[in-house]
Amino acid sequence: MFRSTRSGARRIPNAAVALCILLSAALITSAVGVGVAGAAKEKVDKNAVLRLGVPWESQGPAYFDPASPRATTAQTPRMWMDLIYGTMIVQTEDGKGSPGLATKWTAVDPQTVELTLRDGVKFSDGTPFNADAVKTAWDRLITGNRANKFSDIQAMDSVEKVNDKTVRLHLKTPIATDFINDSLKNSAALGVPSPAAAAAGTLDTKPVGAGPYALDSYQTGKVTLKRNPTYYDKASQKLAGFEFDDLAVGPPSVSALQSGTIDLTWQFPPDAINTLKAQPGITVYSAPSPRQYQMTFCGTEGVFANKTARQAMQYAIDRESINKGVLNGVGTPNQMLLTPGSPYYNKSMANTFKYDPKKAQALLKQAGVAPGTKVRMLVANIPPFPAFAEVVQSNLKDVGLDLEIIPTTNYTADSISLRPDMFLRSEDPGQLSLYWDTQTAANVCAYHSDALVSGLNATKDPTKAGPQLQAAWDSLQKTAFDESMNIITNLFGALVAYNDKVKGITIVNSPYGPQLSSAYMVK
Repeated sequence: MFRSTRSGARRIPNAAVALCILLSAALITSAVGVGVAGAAKEKVDKNAVLRLGVPWESQGPAYFDPASPRATTAQTPRMWMDLIYGTMIVQTEDGKGSPGLATKWTAVDPQTVELTLRDGVKFSDGTPFNADAVKTAWDRLITGNRANKFSDIQAMDSVEKVNDKTVRLHLKTPIATDFINDSLKNSAALGVPSPAAAAAGTLDTKPVGAGPYALDSYQTGKVTLKRNPTYYDKASQKLAGFEFDDLAVGPPSVSALQSGTIDLTWQFPPDAINTLKAQPGITVYSAPSPRQYQMTFCGTEGVFANKTARQAMQYAIDRESINKGVLNGVGTPNQMLLTPGSPYYNKSMANTFKYDPKKAQALLKQAGVAPGTKVRMLVANIPPFPAFAEVVQSNLKDVGLDLEIIPTTNYTADSISLRPDMFLRSEDPGQLSLYWDTQTAANVCAYHSDALVSGLNATKDPTKAGPQLQAAWDSLQKTAFDESMNIITNLFGALVAYNDKVKGITIVNSPYGPQLSSAYMVK
């Protein structure tokens, strides 16, 4: 059995595990590989450099300053940011988290998080890590001009220094529990740099953090890290360093792993699964995650401003055909906001909709949508989305809609400029607020639903637990089915492949790839 956690971490049993979910452009949460406990039986190679083949240059330049104006939404930078800056809370397989740069954390109230910082920590330049450093770093995020501010940054209101080892983060919205469970377990934006280095304005070329590794060099297409000599837990530094090689999704990264040019990759299309599994010395693991494939709509104009037309899409999409024909049989059909791994997944709602083209046609007729009506869908031009879109196109033709597929290599810009009727995406429940409230790149038509926003807020209420929280999720799910702004189609999981010298890859964070702080290699 896979175990669920709020943050989405998964643990995969050893070799008996079956491949179960696809991974593509934006990766998801899962756990893979063998735990660090196995190190006692193997000769750890402390001189080894772990080489990863992952894409990032195509999604924007590498950046190393958490508050950088150059920051992108690319997944790869988080992996080196976590290593350079460390994390307040270290993700664990049970999702509860263990002490990192913070030794204690609590939601004082729904809009306040208090952290107790680890004593005796120094940045790689020798300056102390303390409450002043955290306040300086997070004040830069709140007041600065970081590009692509994530929703958790936008929710930050102010940072209070309680004493030298205690800080309180005040939030604009009641998301304190989610902030602890998700945001504080990564450094994609919340990394804390040395105040001296931040003041010098050199973090994007000479980052200075308190994490286990430090930047060694960066050149186009390659980022290398080396051990941080001032790190507080030297026993956990089981590698000499890391090398991140920019490789495109698909054949380039697969070929590099097969030839031994890299040791690990975590982005490749489903048609490569069997190829990699067949090669001796390569391990492929996959597991479910909170992330899912879904279609979303322009809900304020055009065909899908009509709720009944959106509901028709629940019946129009053949989820099983997508699973078998596009996702290589590893993308389990789903229609719920949550996945079966969530403790709040309600199995009784799991089959609310069945593939039924006639029902979809009837609902479209009820909505006043004429047969042959043309609609446009924006689709990322990376596997498996184009093939996925072709199945959707065929499904919609069967119910009387003429779907135009618009491929894009710049999803955010094109969604804003083109304002298509439909969007094909992969997201997790943590991003739902992007669709249901104010205008964002994920909600370019500025759709708003009081019922969905209030329902989502109820699931984040830290005073709710057990049956109350279950009731909140059930209520939100019913409202989401009624509004049908998010047509969930299939599960989306973590897929990681690596050679037999790589060990200790036990968690993959959504959607940023393997957690590397526990990784090591054997001789």
